[in-house]
Amino acid sequence: MSVIDNDPRVLAVGAPRSQCGGSFRLSQQSKVTHIEALQTGWTAELVTGSQQIVVRGPAAVDSYAEALDEAYATAQQALDVLTMRAIADFAIENADSANIVWWTATRALFTRVFCVSDMGMSVSSATATVTDADGSVLSFPEPPVVWHESLRYFRLAQVTSDLFDAYRNVYLGLEALLSDLVPQHLSAGKVNEGERAWLNRALQKVDSLLSLSSYAVAGSVDPVTDVLDDLYVGTRTALFHSKLGRPVLLPHSAIERTQVIDALERLSRLFLDLYSKHFGYVRPWGVVSNAAFELGTSYDAEAVVSDDQAPVSNADVVINPSGGLLSRLTTNPAPDLSKPGIKYWLGEQPATDLRSTLTTISRVGLQHAGALIQVDRLDDPLSLEGIDVLQVQQGVRLVNLRLPRYRFPT
Repeated sequence: MSVIDNDPRVLAVGAPRSQCGGSFRLSQQSKVTHIEALQTGWTAELVTGSQQIVVRGPAAVDSYAEALDEAYATAQQALDVLTMRAIADFAIENADSANIVWWTATRALFTRVFCVSDMGMSVSSATATVTDADGSVLSFPEPPVVWHESLRYFRLAQVTSDLFDAYRNVYLGLEALLSDLVPQHLSAGKVNEGERAWLNRALQKVDSLLSLSSYAVAGSVDPVTDVLDDLYVGTRTALFHSKLGRPVLLPHSAIERTQVIDALERLSRLFLDLYSKHFGYVRPWGVVSNAAFELGTSYDAEAVVSDDQAPVSNADVVINPSGGLLSRLTTNPAPDLSKPGIKYWLGEQPATDLRSTLTTISRVGLQHAGALIQVDRLDDPLSLEGIDVLQVQQGVRLVNLRLPRYRFPT
């Protein structure tokens, strides 16, 4: 263990030079300055007053994706060790929305600043007007929401900050609802039916009320079995247990997040549809389609960076509201990085071009037709010293506000 200076951090990727690494946002600012040397050869850095953990790798990694995976996993392991050392207790937040990662390719040090902003959108459910024979509009009272214990779990899933916690609560909500519809077999007042046997029987009953094919993985030929394997065996068991040598889903592991998000989407729809079937209340909804989102974001944009350290404001119309220096990057849409519901643009520029104007970067933005449409402020200014190529990947992500949540900070 060693200690580094308490000066406010300027993130120096190239000095001291490391072949790969990453910087991720913490749940709060660090109150300690500390370098942790890990057994893997990586190091992790905390600096007093900074809200970033920086990890540096000992060997070259030749792609952003590989560097991101290794750096993120290392940062999580480092935080585990720091908690055990009683040095600091942190979580990494929104790593899928903001990070800085560097890697080495063709002997050049590439650094990518990644930022994506949520575009929250809501469409009201369709309504219709009913009139009587005289043309008078008839009004009908809004149907009541029948309170059931399962609603407590569903609400907690919507307010938690953690993805895995959200899945557990939606699963418990479904379990409470199913146990009301299909009680577990009892003998002399005691349960005499195993969990899996009961869930299989309950899902058979559900399938007779609404087809489970809509909640099974794509291509399912046996929806009941596949929903059981997906929700209970594949996700629930792996989340609720941690025995070594058995399939588990490790909290805050990037690799498993996509699997849990997909399963949570299917589980949430099943819960809401089953509640509606049982109590006759349909939760208001309305969505913007991925196709509509793609159409609305089909425009050219330009990445721009600045050393201006002004806090981000909704009133910002330029990247440098305090008069800082700025540079533009050659930018193109990035369809190979984009996917349904997320649109990216990628800017790239040799750092030598940028260093003629800037020494550090504090703000990154996206402009369309000269107008600022997106801006992010880095927690720690990024030094351009030692960087060969700077990339800025910026994007916008569709969030349908009336759907259950599928994105969480941790």
